[in-house]
Amino acid sequence: MRQRGGDVHARLLGYEDMASCPLLTDAGEHVRMIPSGPWQRTIVPGAIPEEDLRKQIMMILMLQTHNELTQSMSTTSLHQGYPPALVQQRTEKKLNDLSVHLFVKWLHSYATRIIAIRKIKDFK
Repeated sequence: MRQRGGDVHARLLGYEDMASCPLLTDAGEHVRMIPSGPWQRTIVPGAIPEEDLRKQIMMILMLQTHNELTQSMSTTSLHQGYPPALVQQRTEKKLNDLSVHLFVKWLHSYATRIIAIRKIKDFK
């Protein structure tokens, strides 16, 4: 990826950049692991069915997003010289195989902007 001009580690710099910025305060980060497929079943006593349905919908949407990402990255494999038939075969296998339970790691960085207080002249 670095050869193509991107840096996959840039997403990890959000907190450091916010913490070092003099215009921001209370910088922090939050990590959430989200299943990338509808394979996780939550069997919790007293769970609300609407919450379980919402989680299932979210997991299906994550699977669709993950599949689109995998398909878009197949062009990178072709660019690196892999045979198109092999790339197509492995991409389809990856998209249809839910036996490996994957999670997507979401990293959220946040901060509060400092507002400078200025004197406002009375224009009466």
